[in-house]
Amino acid sequence: MSRVFLFCAGLRRRPEKNRLILQRVERLWPREVKMPIEQVTIERELYDHVHRFLSMDFNGVLARHTGAHPPQVFSDVVSKAGGEADGSWTRPDLAALAIVRGEFVPFLRADLHTFEVKTAKGLDVQGAHEASAQGRFGHYAWLVFQAVSRADRTTALFDQVLRSSVRLGVGVVTFKEPCDSNGWHVDAWPRRTATDDAVADEFVASRFRRETKNKIRKYLSGLKTGDNTDE
Repeated sequence: MSRVFLFCAGLRRRPEKNRLILQRVERLWPREVKMPIEQVTIERELYDHVHRFLSMDFNGVLARHTGAHPPQVFSDVVSKAGGEADGSWTRPDLAALAIVRGEFVPFLRADLHTFEVKTAKGLDVQGAHEASAQGRFGHYAWLVFQAVSRADRTTALFDQVLRSSVRLGVGVVTFKEPCDSNGWHVDAWPRRTATDDAVADEFVASRFRRETKNKIRKYLSGLKTGDNTDE
């Protein structure tokens, strides 16, 4: 018979002493303390987390939303690559190329997604407008931020940013713990932009890393030769 069982049985037999005993036990055996969520205050420190989400989870997110097969996703941090000289409005932080093909009805579609990343401290409605402006380079524009503190889901700021994003056709992805892959949520889906495919292609050519572009070329080449089939 375990000590825990005997201890609990003893509490039932002596109810008048229960409170005092439990108080003593709590001092010796404190309840589990939930650690506060760490707020990331430097934007670039979120890039690797967003990149991991795009590389590992974004294809499943897109597939569940569209009902199609999971696309092949190629993503990069592009905040320092190429672009015009007039600041963040022309420089997405990350971008992802999602390529999907038909299994029985032949088709091939490639969608370029651009991402503006914000910390909770740096979040404001302007972030939605930045993401929207960057959307002219791709087919879908997204705003990603850590939803804690002043940007928590219960705050007026969160609602304002979400409403602005929806109005502008910008998608919203939020998270609390950057390392918790199960805690990333799509709060709004973006509208497809009118960006021409040639513009998106040029963006990939000028801003993705050579290594990533080679992976894209290899994948597309495999589709032509049949090397990337499911059989």
